[in-house]
Amino acid sequence: MIAPPAPPAPPAPPKPAVRKDIVPISRVDPEYPREAIRKGVERGRVVARLNIDEKGNVMDVKIVESSPPRVFDREVINAVMQWKFPAEGEKFIGEVEVIFTLKDQ
Repeated sequence: MIAPPAPPAPPAPPKPAVRKDIVPISRVDPEYPREAIRKGVERGRVVARLNIDEKGNVMDVKIVESSPPRVFDREVINAVMQWKFPAEGEKFIGEVEVIFTLKDQ
């Protein structure tokens, strides 16, 4: 009697489509927009989705959520495009949250 073939190994779990625990190895902090200061906006939050290449460079930024809407988006995009992540040899999508708080001058 011949033994049946061993069942195939289960596939490796897929990497998450969007990684939320990414940490840059170098970063530029966004500036608090003057327009927000003039309007009395004391805090804000932006969630951005980043397309990161195999060398760890940010290639594209998409704002997923922002509160208040559109107030901080431009500053986040300008800063995050300069961030650098560890090179992984493959492209991936990451998500970061940037919090703005107006400190007493």
